[in-house]
Amino acid sequence: MQFGYLLAKLNLPASEFHFQFQSHPNYPSALAFSDILNFLGGK
Repeated sequence: MQFGYLLAKLNLPASEFHFQFQSHPNYPSALAFSDILNFLGGK
C-alpha cells in the first residue's frame, strides 16, 4: 500500500502530516508516526 493512499483513506493532508512528522522531537520513530496520526486524527 502506498503512503499517499493511506493518508487519503484517513482523510489527512499529506503536506501537514510530513511537516508535523519531521518536526516531531522523536523523528524518525514509530512514536512520532503514532503521535502525528493521533494528533491529526483528532482534529
